[in-house]
Amino acid sequence: MKFKRPRVKIKVMGAELTPHYRISVKVPVTIQENLKEISQTEIKHIVAAQVQKQIKRTFQKGLDLHTDVLNLSEKAYRFDRYHWTIQELNELTSDSIDSIKVKVTLVNTSAYK
Repeated sequence: MKFKRPRVKIKVMGAELTPHYRISVKVPVTIQENLKEISQTEIKHIVAAQVQKQIKRTFQKGLDLHTDVLNLSEKAYRFDRYHWTIQELNELTSDSIDSIKVKVTLVNTSAYK
C-alpha cells in the first residue's frame, strides 16, 4: 500500500479548563498488491486502525518527551488565544485528544486481484 498526501484537520474543543482536540484524517491509499485477496472494506478498516494507532503512539511519545509533536496547541493559540493562558495550552495530557477519526479512500487499485 502507498499513502498519498493525507489531510489532517484539528478541531479545538474549548469547554474545559484546558483545550481538547478532535483529529480527523483523510487518507488516500493506492493498493499495489493484494495477494491474500482481502476485501476493500477490510483493507480500509486495517489502514484506519493502523493510522489511528500511529497517531496515538506518536502523541504518547511526545508526552514522554514533554513536547507537542503533533503541534496541537498551535491551533488553540492561533484561533482562540484569549480563552487559555500559555501554560494551559502547553499542558497536554493523554486525555487531551478526544477522538481520532480516520477516513480511508482507495484511489487506485492497480494490482487488485
